[in-house]
Amino acid sequence: MKRFKMGMSVMVFVLAITASFAFRTVESKNMANFTCTWFDFTGTPGEEYDPTKYVLSAGTASCPDQGGDLCGACVDPSDIYSSGPYAGKPKVDDITSAISNVVTYALMTGEDNPQSDFNEIAELKAP
Repeated sequence: MKRFKMGMSVMVFVLAITASFAFRTVESKNMANFTCTWFDFTGTPGEEYDPTKYVLSAGTASCPDQGGDLCGACVDPSDIYSSGPYAGKPKVDDITSAISNVVTYALMTGEDNPQSDFNEIAELKAP
């Protein structure tokens, strides 16, 4: 009976690993449908909600090696400041904005968080 329980645990673990890789491929294909603006995160851990730590990216996030989990974010135009001191930066400091919530969820789960409903993505560095 003990071997049966151990075998089932191993099978569930292998299935979970396989499923996670299967969904990553689908996730990459779905990211092509987004029309948001990419920003690279250039800060350190704890600065994810500082708009000044984001720079406009030439394409998809280039994942600068800054030592943090967040790599970049693709932000819907409605969540980019149009005036003021943060003009042209994402509204990550506004907890009511979709991009702030997308970043928060990605950091909490440790997974990329593409949200087609909001047209926004928070992308984490590859392990």
